[in-house]
Amino acid sequence: MNCGNKRFTGKVAIVTGAGAGIGLATAELFAREGARVIAVDILADRLDALQEKDQSGNIVTVCGDILKEDTIRGILSIANERIDILANIVGIMDGFLPAAEVDDATWDRVIAVNVTSIMRLTRAVLPFMVAFRTKCPQVLDFIGKDGVFQRNVRHDEGTCLAFVVLVLHGGRSARTGFNQVEAALALFDHH
Repeated sequence: MNCGNKRFTGKVAIVTGAGAGIGLATAELFAREGARVIAVDILADRLDALQEKDQSGNIVTVCGDILKEDTIRGILSIANERIDILANIVGIMDGFLPAAEVDDATWDRVIAVNVTSIMRLTRAVLPFMVAFRTKCPQVLDFIGKDGVFQRNVRHDEGTCLAFVVLVLHGGRSARTGFNQVEAALALFDHH
C-alpha cells in the first residue's frame, strides 16, 4: 500500500459506468488515490464484483439507471452534499449497426443514455460542487472512442469550474482505460 500522499484523499468522486471498462478503471484509480468513490452502474453484479475486488475500502456503490430521478437522488444522498469530482463515463452503443439500420427507439436510447443522462446528473451535482468548494469543482466527461482532450475553465464569483472532456482512443479494456484516465487526471492535478 502506498503510504505517501494520495492525490484525492478527502475528496468525493462520483463515477458513472463504474461496472466495467473505463468506468471501472476510473473508480479503482480514484479509490486507490484516496477518494471516497460513489460507483454507479445499472448492473448490480458488476458493482458487486467491484466492491469485492476493492482493497481501499473507499468505494460505495449505487445500482440504478441515471436517467431516473430516484437514482440521481440516491447518488446525492450518499454524497451527503460533498462532491468534488464527477466522472460521467456511462455510455451504450447501438450494436454497431449501419446508420440505415438504426431504428428510432435505438437512437433515442443511445442519445438518452450518452447525452441526456450526463446532463441531468451534471445539472444535479453542480450546485453541490459549487456550494462546497472554493476552488475548482471538476467534471470529467468521457465521450466516444477517437480522441482528443478538451479542457474548459469558467470563473464565476471566485469559483473555478473545470470541465475536462476526454474522447477516448479505441479499445474498451480496463488497461487502456487506465492509461487514458491517468492522462486525463493529470489535468486535475493543476487545480
